[in-house]
Formats: sequence, C-alpha cells, structure tokens
Amino acid sequence: MASALKQFQKACGFVDQEDYLIPTLTVYETVLNSALLRLPRSMSVKTKRAKVVQILSELRILHIKDKLIGSDFERGISGGEKRRVAIACELVTSPSILFLDEPTTGLDGYNAFKVVESLVRLAKDFNRTIVFSIHQPRSNIVALFDKLLLLQNGDVVYSGRMGDCAKFFADRGFQCPLGYNIGDYLIDITSETPKTRTSASSTAQRHIHEVPTDINDDDTTEEWAHYASHRDEISTALSQGEEQAVLGSDISTNKLCSLFGKSPEATQLHSEIEGMAETFQANHSVNASDASTDDSFFQDDPEKAKASFFTQLSVLCSRTFKNSYRSPKLLLGHYLLAVLMGFFCSYLYYNVQNNISGFQNRLGLFFFLLTMFGFSTLTGLHSFSVERIVFIRERANNYYNPLSYYLSKIISDVIPLRLFPPIIFMAVIYPIVGLNMSGPKFWLSILIVVLFNMATAVEILIIGILVKEPGSATMLGVLVMLFSLLFAGLFINKETIPSAIAWFERISVFHYGYEALSVNEVNGLVLKETKYGLDIKIPGAVILSTFGFDVDALYTDLYWLLGMLGTFIVLGYLGLYYFVFETR
Repeated sequence: MASALKQFQKACGFVDQEDYLIPTLTVYETVLNSALLRLPRSMSVKTKRAKVVQILSELRILHIKDKLIGSDFERGISGGEKRRVAIACELVTSPSILFLDEPTTGLDGYNAFKVVESLVRLAKDFNRTIVFSIHQPRSNIVALFDKLLLLQNGDVVYSGRMGDCAKFFADRGFQCPLGYNIGDYLIDITSETPKTRTSASSTAQRHIHEVPTDINDDDTTEEWAHYASHRDEISTALSQGEEQAVLGSDISTNKLCSLFGKSPEATQLHSEIEGMAETFQANHSVNASDASTDDSFFQDDPEKAKASFFTQLSVLCSRTFKNSYRSPKLLLGHYLLAVLMGFFCSYLYYNVQNNISGFQNRLGLFFFLLTMFGFSTLTGLHSFSVERIVFIRERANNYYNPLSYYLSKIISDVIPLRLFPPIIFMAVIYPIVGLNMSGPKFWLSILIVVLFNMATAVEILIIGILVKEPGSATMLGVLVMLFSLLFAGLFINKETIPSAIAWFERISVFHYGYEALSVNEVNGLVLKETKYGLDIKIPGAVILSTFGFDVDALYTDLYWLLGMLGTFIVLGYLGLYYFVFETR
C-alpha cells in the first residue's frame, strides 16, 4: 500500500496558494529550472526545453517568456501570470491530477477568471484532472465548474455535478434568488447560521421586521434570500456590538448537512466510491501477486529517475548566480566597499613605522578590517530569508536534494561575496601601508582573512537558517559578532579572563583571525623607539606576549579557522535539513 501511495503521489502535482518564485529569473528560466530538476535524466535537454515551450503555450503565457518574474520592488509580470507560471512549474512532470490551493486568491476578477479558464482548458484538452479549493467564486468562474464538493465545518453539504447543484438545494427549500450568484448563495447558506439575538441596533431593526414570521421549517428560501441581499448591512451592525434578531431560522448545521447525507445522490456517490475501492483492491492484489515474481514492479524505473545530484547542483548554482548578477547591488557593494576602504585605510595608515606607535597602528588596522568584514557578513541573513519560502516549497515538491541547494548557496553566493573582497582589500593596503611582506607573510595574511571571512559568513548563515524572523536573526547575529569581538584579544588580555567564561575565547572566530594576523605581521619585527635621547629596540613578539597573544600560534590559529569553517558548513547543512521544511 505504501508503494501504491508513492505511485499516486508521483502522478499528482500541487500548487500552493501563494506564488513562491525567484523574482530575478524570467518566466522561461523559472519553468525550465523546474523541468531540468524534475524530469527524467534520460530525457535530453532539448526535449525538456521543447516541453517547457509547449506548457507555456498551453497556459497562454509564451508571449511573456522573456519577462522577469519581478517582486514588490521591481516591476515584473502580473499576479495572474505569476499564478500560471507556478502552475506551469508543476505541469512539467505531466501530472494526471493537479491540486491547487485557492488559485484565485489575491487576484482581480479578470485575472482570476483567466487562471481558472486555463485550468479548465487543461482539463478538457489534455485529459487532466484538476482539483482546487475556492472561497469566493465569481459567477463566470462558477459556470466553468464540472463538479462541486461543498463543505461546512468539514462536513459534506453537497457533492456532485455543478449543473445539478441549484436544483438539489431548490428541491429542499433553498431556492437561489433570481439573478443572484449561486456561488455566493452557497457560501451564505453554509456559513455559520445566524442566531436570534437581542440588541438595539436601528440598522439591523430596519431589516428584521422584513423577515417573514410564518416561514415553514422546510422552506427557507425567502429567509436566506433576504439575508443574502442584506448580508453586508447586517454584518456591519453586528460587528459594532449592536446585536439583533437577524433571522428566525432554526436551521442547524447538522440539519443542513443531513440534507445531502440522506439524499439519493449521497447513496449513489457512496456506491460509486465503494465500487472504485473494490476495483482498486482487486487490481492491487493482482499487481501484488505479479510483483512477487517481479521485484521491480513497484521499483523506480532508472530511465525515469530525476536529475542527478550534480545536475541539480549545476542548475541551482546557475540560478543563484543569475540571481546575484541580475540584482548586483549587494555584490557590487561588497567589492566597492573593499576597494574604497582599502584606499582609505592606506591613506590613514600610510607608511607605517617600525616603532611603538606603528605597532599600535598595525593592531588597529587588523582589528578594523576584521570588524568590517565580520559585520558585512550580516547581509547573508537577508539573502537566505528571501529564498526560505522558495526552498521550503521546492523541497516539499521534491525538486532536489537539500544538500545540492546548500552547496549551491556556498559556491554561488557565499564564495563570491566572501572570497574576493578580502583579497582585493589586502592587495591594496599591504604595499601602500608598508606592512611586512617578507617571505610568505603577505600570502598568509590573505589566507587568514579569507578563512576568517568565510567562517564568519557561514556562522551567520546558520543563524539565518535557524531563526525565521529577520529582525530576531539580525539581533542574534549582531550579538554573536559582538561577543566574538570582545574576546578577540584587543579589549581584554586573555590571562585576565575569568576561568568560568574562558571558553568564549575558544569559540571566537575573531580571536583566531586577530591573533594570526598580528603574529604573522609582528613576529620577527624589531621595534625601534627613541625616548629621552635613548634608542630602545624591542622585539615585536615580546609586546605581543605581553598583550596575551601566543607568538607560536600562527599555524594553530589557521587550523582552528579552517576547522571552524568546516564545522560551520556541516552545522549549517544539518540545520537546513532538520529545521527548514514544510510542516503538514
């Protein structure tokens, strides 16, 4: 049975109530990504592209295939077109049954009709079953329905052909008023039954006396027609706290539901369901016996396997990269910041001297650059938060392995933002400021800053993954940065840190980065100072030791930075895998 359920799920598609699409992609790219990720790997890319074009044509959005999806801040396609793009993303797998959760929500009347019209055309022209929920159907939309399942508080009020619905209720005393939308009328009679109340509302009183007092319990047409025509006015009066005897009806929820439960239509429906269940069980038992001789009956066909892990990674990296360069403000901002601050710091610390003040300037420069790059990683909170809901929807619909998405974020988002800006910054300041470039010191300084920046970026990404609310995530990220900064080694000598909280230094990325940069620069440097006619020479390592730094810890700090980067990457994936998913 579990295998049968799995096969049924593969035959179904689901479209959420909201449109969760990447705003910087075009319509064609959005649907093509879905096709590349979900269609069998045995199908050629050319065939997948042709299928995407066919689906866009079916939904009549082929003419906008090169338009960007857009967002609240950048103009794109309309709401109705976005809804059809979301539907197209599901149709790429050619589902036999397509479920939609309120596909007309948030759309104006015209776009709502166009969406439902496209669904009806799919059902008729391409032999698909379309099932969707709807709460406020317009009359022209209701006219497109084939079958209707009407619910009241989870109970079935009617199930059958839409064309027979009006007659069913009319025969039982619920005649839809002439010229009134049958959809609105059904909503009226299945909403919470108005009860007798007492009030002094003059607005409600004006309509109460019009309610017939000699209505038969089995004929409530006039009563509900009256309520439907004055529904808004009565609701307004009641919402102001002025209760009134709105209707004299004693129709209970159970009575309304029993109208269908005791009807011949319900008996016929139950018989059809039982017949289908018996047919399914018979077929399932036959298939199960066949499966006993052929173990591959319920196994996945390798030819129908979806995209491989590396294909998923490639598609997602391409999508992430497009998202970056089509919205370049963040990327360019980081690069521009590195260049401008590099020249500013070079001007401020120009031609640093090998004396005590030069030592202070060196430590100040290193602390500033780590602080600048550390706090700039907070932008990573936003980059994931805007994609969180997209990831949740795509993961729920089994688009890809969560690991492929996570690695694509590291490769195409974290690395471009966190790898190259530190290299640019260090390349600017080292020769101009006059820092120690003997031996491998320059290259080691670049490696230190890059590892620090990458580790901090992934640490912030973990916070973005675990904390859903952007404000709370930002506050927590700032606190983590501040605590790490406090134990970097500048504000407090580690020898004076209380033993109870000394472990804070061990988890401080700033500590390892700051100590490594300082030791790499100052170790082996002799500081010369002239005071009161005396020439004083002090090894830089002596002052570093006085400040609490371990002058032999350069490579140890590098290993710690590399280890913390690896640990954060693993923790980030575990957080994504176990905490970011759709709960149903």
